[in-house]
Amino acid sequence: MIESDRVSSSALRGAHSWRVCVGGASKALLLARLTEANVKLNLMAEHLFADPRFAAAEATSFVDVVTCTVAGLGFGNGATFAQLSAQASSLGFSLCTLEVAPYLRLHFTEQAEGKFGQPETQHKAPFGSLTVASAPPPPPR
Repeated sequence: MIESDRVSSSALRGAHSWRVCVGGASKALLLARLTEANVKLNLMAEHLFADPRFAAAEATSFVDVVTCTVAGLGFGNGATFAQLSAQASSLGFSLCTLEVAPYLRLHFTEQAEGKFGQPETQHKAPFGSLTVASAPPPPPR
């Protein structure tokens, strides 16, 4: 999942795009909305919400996000995150901000554990889930 700045998703094979409303809620309210939607948080998400460097924007904005596969970026045999980021950037895409992921998850409330008849997963992404490409939070000051 990468952010588009009015770049056509047709630049990527098999890509899909969505416009998602981001911001306008505190971290506490965002967590409450995720809980109400029965969204389970993995350990990384819990750490992210607890980190003071993860700030929730007060103002709302709309973000265009694009999904694609590793192969859709031209890597049929896999690639590192750095390679994927560089290729996406060369096509005019950028990494999502950290805040996009929880809002995107609320946008796709129908995503459930065990999708496609698979069992719940532990220590890895659920089957059929999206991975949001974003830079890590800035280092502490």
